[in-house]
Amino acid sequence: GAALQKVREIEAGGRSAFVWIGLHEPDDHQMQAVADVFGLHPLAVEDAVHAHQRPKLERYDTMLFLVLKTVTYVEHDSMAKAREIVETGEIMIFVG
Repeated sequence: GAALQKVREIEAGGRSAFVWIGLHEPDDHQMQAVADVFGLHPLAVEDAVHAHQRPKLERYDTMLFLVLKTVTYVEHDSMAKAREIVETGEIMIFVG
């Protein structure tokens, strides 16, 4: 989209910049668009699209790929007070 186009313009101008792109459950097409702009390694891109990865840190050439686990406490009014719900998630980060 427009954000990726702006990144392309920065790259074309030879400037460096910090870029944060937040994607929630990206599909193959969305992730490939980001991979094309940043030159992400295909194996890391595949891992980023397919959830349920183990926590890890992998190096691909000059880029790092991190998978982190998250834990969130969820309050449910309809549940008995003695029950607690904990949801887990993943954050996948490319650095480089």
